[in-house]
Amino acid sequence: MSAENGVSLNGKLENNQEFNLKEFFVRYVRYLPWVVISIIICLAIAYIKLRYEPPIYSVKGKMQMKSQASLSNNSENRFQDLFMGQSSQNLNDQIEQLKSTSISKRVVNKLNLQTAYFNEGNIRSTMLRNTETPLRLEVIQIKDSAIGYGFRLVHLNNTHFRFKDSTKTHYYGETIEQNGSRFRFVLTGKPFENLASDEFTIVWQPRMDIAKGIANSLSVIQSNDFSNVLDLKYEIENPKIGVDIIDAFMEAYQDFSLEEKKQIAVNTLRFIDEQLDTFQRELGGVERNLQQYREKNRAIDVPRQSGIYLENVNTTQQQMVTLEVQRKLADYLLDYITREQNSLKTVSSLGITEPSLIQAINSYNQLLLQRETNLRTTPAANPLIRDIDASLSKLRSDLIGNLNNVRRSYDLTLNDLQRKTQSTESVIGTIPGKEKELLEITRQQQILQELWSFLLQKKLETSIASAASVSTSSILEPADYSTVPIRPNRKAIYLIAFLIGVAIPVSIIALREFLNDKIRKRSDIEKITTTPILGEIGHSEKQSSLIVTSHNRSYIAEQFRIVRSNLQYLIPNKQISTKPAAVASTKSPALSVTPPSTQGTPITGAQQRSSTPIIMVTSSFSGEGKSFISTNLAAVLALSGRKTVILELDIRKPKILRGLGMNEGSGFTNFIVGNQRIDQLAIPVKNPAAKNKDEKAPKIKYANNQEEENKKEFIENLYVIPCGPLPPNPSELLLDEKVQELFSYLKDNFEAIVVDTAPVGLVGDALTLGTYADTCIYIVRHNYTYKKQIKLIDELHTTRKLPKMAVVINDIKGGNSYGSYSGYGYGYGYGYGYGSGYFEDEKKKRKKKKE
Repeated sequence: MSAENGVSLNGKLENNQEFNLKEFFVRYVRYLPWVVISIIICLAIAYIKLRYEPPIYSVKGKMQMKSQASLSNNSENRFQDLFMGQSSQNLNDQIEQLKSTSISKRVVNKLNLQTAYFNEGNIRSTMLRNTETPLRLEVIQIKDSAIGYGFRLVHLNNTHFRFKDSTKTHYYGETIEQNGSRFRFVLTGKPFENLASDEFTIVWQPRMDIAKGIANSLSVIQSNDFSNVLDLKYEIENPKIGVDIIDAFMEAYQDFSLEEKKQIAVNTLRFIDEQLDTFQRELGGVERNLQQYREKNRAIDVPRQSGIYLENVNTTQQQMVTLEVQRKLADYLLDYITREQNSLKTVSSLGITEPSLIQAINSYNQLLLQRETNLRTTPAANPLIRDIDASLSKLRSDLIGNLNNVRRSYDLTLNDLQRKTQSTESVIGTIPGKEKELLEITRQQQILQELWSFLLQKKLETSIASAASVSTSSILEPADYSTVPIRPNRKAIYLIAFLIGVAIPVSIIALREFLNDKIRKRSDIEKITTTPILGEIGHSEKQSSLIVTSHNRSYIAEQFRIVRSNLQYLIPNKQISTKPAAVASTKSPALSVTPPSTQGTPITGAQQRSSTPIIMVTSSFSGEGKSFISTNLAAVLALSGRKTVILELDIRKPKILRGLGMNEGSGFTNFIVGNQRIDQLAIPVKNPAAKNKDEKAPKIKYANNQEEENKKEFIENLYVIPCGPLPPNPSELLLDEKVQELFSYLKDNFEAIVVDTAPVGLVGDALTLGTYADTCIYIVRHNYTYKKQIKLIDELHTTRKLPKMAVVINDIKGGNSYGSYSGYGYGYGYGYGYGSGYFEDEKKKRKKKKE
């Protein structure tokens, strides 16, 4: 027999275990509607999300941070470095300054971002630009500036409005009080017609909260590692508001850097003007003294002193003049610093070249500028300002100490030069004293004149630098935005929704498959055991357990006929598929309901016993359809002309008679433990299609003499031996010697014996009765029997504890062309399913009967 019928001659598997796409499709196609429903639901959720979620746009702008090269390190340019702030700044510091709350506060003030306006639509609210809103909120008084306020109002007409949760009307310009704060709403003159509705939501928030919010939302990054260009990006629902914010940030930073430079220039000019006033008074006094001296002593033209001594004196005098200038600058600087009114003003080195002094002055000025910057956003009582003041006081004390040290060094040098001058003057004894006094006065005038000229020059330079000041940044690209929103991404959301819609049911199906440890398909059995599969039985909707009748061409009936054919290859020495010859033995009166004698040569009792197959049916546990298979297997054997008997030997839980609709009575247990005669055990099986005499059923026309067949009270050639009363010791009962006597009698009087036994997975009754059987049919129920129980089948098969085992798969659901079990029989390898004309459609048949 070919593998098409499911049983191999040598018991080995002949099924291809490779992946079968068609089988996979047929198995899971029933889940397709759920997958489609899941996809539709997920796509609907995605549509709702996109419908209600406002679009977010990205606004971008570019600005360049100017980098200035370091200037030369001479004394003339230290003044400009100190006071005009020309040193280059770190780009990271500039980014932090740009994102600081001090800059964002300026943006909030400029754009009035503390008040946000929303126009409510049917689906979502739309944010309005402050310059486009038809009405405006004016804050009269805020009781607590740390909390926010919200209003929902409805525009009624050009003069009145009302709040949404109130029916009271208000007129525009009316003062509204809320929690101790006072507001009013005024019209801006913008039209209401272009808006979605006349309902508005207006929110006022504290300035610091808004400033922190937009500063955190602003993204500032360097264009590349070798560029001073910064990319500014802001994401917002209304892109026009985002353009205003980006432009305001860039302009505010430019104004901030210019204000810082101008403040430094103002402080420097103030210091120079104060020093010029002082030097002007002193220079005027020296010039008056010189004039009085010349008039008094008439020292208009003093003769030149001759000789090297005079030149040495002049050289020494020049050195003393330079030192005097330095000392005088130190005195003026010391006097300026020690004045209390100058404690918070910048200090200049005024040309003093002492490195330690210059470093201390630079530190003092930088800390002072930091204090000025912080005072713009922080009150003077803030601990940060106090810490800076303490540091300034310490630096100021250090400056005074450094100046005193510098002045002492100048005094020492001057004393040394004076000693040299005195030694030289002692040689020049002839120089008149008047000339000497004139030189002293002239030297003082020269010192003051140089100081005056120096300060005038610096004042002019500072004024020019202040007038020519430019911002350290420039706008390369004003803010702009794309008309395509960056969020939500419609394609991505729909794709994700589609994938989720597929993934959810697939995951559930996969989880069910993973957690399901029951037999779902033929390969589940073939992977575990080499026990041959005798056949497969579909799911029956009938209430009666007897399906197979003489004129029944249903799908399940044909499956039992295939099982009958396959039995021939399990027990080839038993002629199952052929009709036997007549038995030359006397039948007992109890077996009087027999078919007409068949023609043929009579056979002896020994020949009858050798040709009578004993088929035992068992399973792993109750509920797998063992009794159903036993009943119909016996019926299909009876249809072949063999006198067949069913032994109801599941004496723990018998179901044969109940399934046949017959009354329980005496049976096997009565024979074993009582005096029941053996020839009175077998009783004929009633025909479920037979009509009761009192029943007035409508007359139905049948083909092929089916009407006559249904009139028969008993099924031809089919008998059953009931279990009888349930015994307390069923296992011991099966070991009785009368069991052997019963089987010998049945072999002599019947041509096929079907034994329904208890489940071998629960009790050992089947193992005991297996000694009498020719073959054992093991029932596996589809989607009911556990996979782990197939190991028991394999163990029984390999150890041969049961004779010639074969598996029948019962209660297969999913239609007559169930793909998971394709491989043999009608409706499988040949594709003859319902609608092919080979089987009766039971559903149509039942419907016709109802009609």
